[in-house]
Amino acid sequence: MMAEDDIVYTTEYDVIVVGTGIVESIVAASLARAGQKVLHLDTNEYYGSDFASLPLHQFEEWMTAQPPPPTSDAPTQPYPLTNAFRCTLLHQSKADTFQPRSSSFSLDIQPKMLLSNSPLVDVLVHSGVGRYLDFMAMQGTFMYSAQPQNKNPPIWEVPCSKPDVFKSKLNVLEKRHLMKFLQFVADYGEADVTTLNERDLTASRALKRPQNKQHDDKLTTTFDQYASFTDVLSTHFKLSAALQQVVRYAVLLQPTSPHPSVELSTSDSLDAIFAFVTSIGKFAPSPYLTPMYGISEVAQSFCRLSAVYNGTYILRTSLSHLDVRPSVDDATSGGHLDVRPPPVDETTSSGHVDVRASVDDTTSSGHLDVRPSVDGTTSGDLCVGMSTTDGKSFRAKHVVLNASSYAHSIGYTPHTALLRGIFVVDTSIQVGVDRLVLVLPPGEVAHPNAALSGSWAVHVLQMDSTMGVCASGTFLIHVTTVAPLDTPAEDLVSYMHAIYACLYPANAVTPVWSAVFTIPSSITSPTTTRSLANVHVCPSPPLLDTTLATCVADARAIFRAICPEETLLFLPKSEEAHAEAGNGADSDSDVALLDQAAQLLQTSVTEAGKRSIEDHSKGEVAVLSSTSSTSSTVNGSNDSP
Repeated sequence: MMAEDDIVYTTEYDVIVVGTGIVESIVAASLARAGQKVLHLDTNEYYGSDFASLPLHQFEEWMTAQPPPPTSDAPTQPYPLTNAFRCTLLHQSKADTFQPRSSSFSLDIQPKMLLSNSPLVDVLVHSGVGRYLDFMAMQGTFMYSAQPQNKNPPIWEVPCSKPDVFKSKLNVLEKRHLMKFLQFVADYGEADVTTLNERDLTASRALKRPQNKQHDDKLTTTFDQYASFTDVLSTHFKLSAALQQVVRYAVLLQPTSPHPSVELSTSDSLDAIFAFVTSIGKFAPSPYLTPMYGISEVAQSFCRLSAVYNGTYILRTSLSHLDVRPSVDDATSGGHLDVRPPPVDETTSSGHVDVRASVDDTTSSGHLDVRPSVDGTTSGDLCVGMSTTDGKSFRAKHVVLNASSYAHSIGYTPHTALLRGIFVVDTSIQVGVDRLVLVLPPGEVAHPNAALSGSWAVHVLQMDSTMGVCASGTFLIHVTTVAPLDTPAEDLVSYMHAIYACLYPANAVTPVWSAVFTIPSSITSPTTTRSLANVHVCPSPPLLDTTLATCVADARAIFRAICPEETLLFLPKSEEAHAEAGNGADSDSDVALLDQAAQLLQTSVTEAGKRSIEDHSKGEVAVLSSTSSTSSTVNGSNDSP
């Protein structure tokens, strides 16, 4: 009788997923939900892969872990599977009095936040995965200025909403320009009739009337005259240099100084700012949410959904290489594989599908762009599975890999690294604020090495013990920036200490535990044309991507590459979501009523402007009559009052 453990080696799976990072886990959940037979592997003993959250002792072990020795056949394998995601520990310190329970901490390798109005949050809600998670909101967004203006301290809160603008120390002219910009962004997005305020429904002011509101196409045409979004901010909206920094680094979270080759287009920038603005107040006053116990909880929750739909999970799997057949005809003649790579236009706007990757397909965001090549060619090889270091094999029709496990196969050599600092302190960066986001724009931290201090922004996340990530009475500070790979270690450590000094400009605070380390940056450019038609690589996130902005689009593209049938939905609504939708039928009717009422008001106001003063009263009666009639229809009666 066959041993139960051997079944996984004799079963042919629809898809094998390697890595339990965010994108890989979303892909696994979506495929299992669509009825695919999924085997999900990870070489680690924990979930999360490059986005793991670890207890203190395990995190210290991870920082000092040595790479495993290469297998004897590794040099002869054309597609080795070797994890290229390694930590280089530069500095660690601990106070003598610091003796905490390791389980009181959950340290993120790469800390992330979620924007309340984002595709990831939408997927968490409607797929039902969100019920596995608990979130807490950040309490404020701050910026650091070495030479602050308007009597601000070096660390000052970013005014993100109208009340914040009025309470800020901006001068009157800056407040006026910023208010106009925020109003413009609010008008730029599509209005939700359930949240229309007086601005949208009143006709008391000419500038507030719906017919006088500009539309996206007109706005885009208006901005065509400007060379960049920076010019739009400075020339069209007349924002000061300080406010431009707020928009670029605190709202858009741009990683580096604007440059024509990397700057977002005006429309993309406005879309991102609109998402930020509409995130404010959606769940909390802050636009940002963070999962309790660390970001790996998000990945684990999608893995849990996959397991519910019969996904198989194996951790601590020592993988050696991909098993490849040299010919498409040979691989399919035995009926072993059913490979249907999508056409070029099957990709989404994000373009992240690794079916026919081209060497030159890199994006300005600095991560591997795995779009199909223009000519649609492949090497002709097909992957039939993968082998472990002890000689066992898994078989599958498709393979999904995280970028770190495939880096050696494409000959990737990084040129930059993420410089990370973690500090456990007993004093908050801002008095009275326990959870915050702090951005230090490029050039604000003084350091002799200009390549460090002048090129990249610095992102700081502070969390407290209520999030389950640090011991009671302490705060956990994550610092992330980018550094050239050839930077001397002593420069990296001194730069991180200079950043930390900026966090407490008034009084020095000594951390009770700290670590400074680097991890490999995102894959930016493959150096070989080898590609396998049924191997899909999950793109690494862009440098300094703090909000997982592209993860859902990346996962959706891979899902559609494997399941091109339109009848198979990407993470459809859960039964609970359908039930809630049914219970909300009355609210849906209210939305329809408000929508019709808003349209009638807009039509009425337009017609009223054309009528004479004598006919104005008739116009008002028509509005009320139409609204009443609409209400009767929604409630089930077609009779007008």
